[in-house]
Amino acid sequence: MPGEVDLKGLLGRSLLRAEEPYAGLRFQLAGRLSAPLPSPRVAIVGTTEPSGEGLEFAVRLVENLVRERATVVSGLVKGIGAAALKAALDRGGTAVAVSFLLPVPSNWMSLGSSRS
Repeated sequence: MPGEVDLKGLLGRSLLRAEEPYAGLRFQLAGRLSAPLPSPRVAIVGTTEPSGEGLEFAVRLVENLVRERATVVSGLVKGIGAAALKAALDRGGTAVAVSFLLPVPSNWMSLGSSRS
């Protein structure tokens, strides 16, 4: 069920020492995802201006992660991040888009609009 959770609730475990400074952050969940996030989780990050080869590599990587039932986590930005999220959703996987922009630009929400 969508809602607002803190970092500990999002991760479903005690915070590591390095995570403690972020304990006060709140996260808004949307779509069909609930907290704690499914495990395992793998973050995919990369350039906003990838080469064709870079995009192909990211998509192949995500295909393997989805096959292993990993949750793909990436920023809601163009390039590798958007390609990773789209590849996960296109292959029936679970994707978590992270954005620090509020509100999230409407054109970015189209990544998962058909899956809400």
